[in-house]
Amino acid sequence: MKTSTVLTISFVLFLVLATLCRNSEGFALSLTARRDELKRDKKKQASDGVRLRRKLKRLKNKELELERKVSELSKWVQKYKTTHRSKSKQGRFSGADSW
Repeated sequence: MKTSTVLTISFVLFLVLATLCRNSEGFALSLTARRDELKRDKKKQASDGVRLRRKLKRLKNKELELERKVSELSKWVQKYKTTHRSKSKQGRFSGADSW
């Protein structure tokens, strides 16, 4: 083989190896970028979970507060009906006597 042929083959092999190295480096960088992206997504999901748990807790507290208010109102309404009924019955009887 001539020297020029050996040099040409060597140069072509060098270019192939350089291309492979560059591609593998780019592949490694893309894997690193993907890994970092997955880490960010995981952190975001965790923070979203915390935010949603806090929101759920606030909603449960509001629900308990509303249930307490409904209970108080129903007691008040029951008390009002009881006192109003007794007064209206008294009024009917006294009104009948005046006719």
